[in-house]
Amino acid sequence: MSKWVYILRSVHNPSHTYTGISTDLRRRLAEHNAGKLQALRPVTAVATTPMHRLPRGRLD
Repeated sequence: MSKWVYILRSVHNPSHTYTGISTDLRRRLAEHNAGKLQALRPVTAVATTPMHRLPRGRLD
């Protein structure tokens, strides 16, 4: 099962972004849009990339 890194942006507050990892991007986006932070919903995916494309090692 492939893992994806994603960046979401709030439609109503574009300065708010969220980065996460998921194996099911559609499900995870739906979960974010059904979440508790109503002021930040809806969110849209602004970037996605499969984990195998990321460099190995530390990311800091």
